[in-house]
Amino acid sequence: MMNEGEPLHLKTKPVPALVTLIGGLAVTVDVFIQQMDFRKSLIIIFAGFVVFLIAGEAVKVLLDHIELPNPDAESADGSMIEKGKSEGDENAEGEEEAGEGEVSSEEDAETPA
Repeated sequence: MMNEGEPLHLKTKPVPALVTLIGGLAVTVDVFIQQMDFRKSLIIIFAGFVVFLIAGEAVKVLLDHIELPNPDAESADGSMIEKGKSEGDENAEGEEEAGEGEVSSEEDAETPA
């Protein structure tokens, strides 16, 4: 399990494989359209797979350096961030939020009679 202070990371394990497969498909279609001879097309397709594998690994390394903010972490001023509630959301459980132009029942209760 993750500690509360640790940032979240993207799941990048399948990135090189996806980039390699998509690139290999593009190279294969290009070789097929150009109607190259068999030996030359195999060399080009193999080289394409290697190039796109290296490109996929580079993309994975770049994505691994991206850190997503942890929603359970403390905010910059040191106070804990509450999950599920924003600062302006003070409705009690079970009450529906008022739409635009409507007066909520909470506002009615605050006005003196």
